[in-house]
Amino acid sequence: AEGGSVLAGGGVVGFGQQLMNEGLSLGNIAGLANETIALAKEHAGDELVDEVLNSIPGLPQFA
Repeated sequence: AEGGSVLAGGGVVGFGQQLMNEGLSLGNIAGLANETIALAKEHAGDELVDEVLNSIPGLPQFA
């Protein structure tokens, strides 16, 4: 995203909208999120990843 964080100004929903504007479906986005979270948990551990997810408003409902 231009000008800073992909989450700036639109939060998780705004980021999802950006991804859909690039041609990803909700299914694609969910699959990507699940794979990313699983990989993060493999490398950093469940507790740390869950803590990060829970610190981002709106994200836990998608994770």
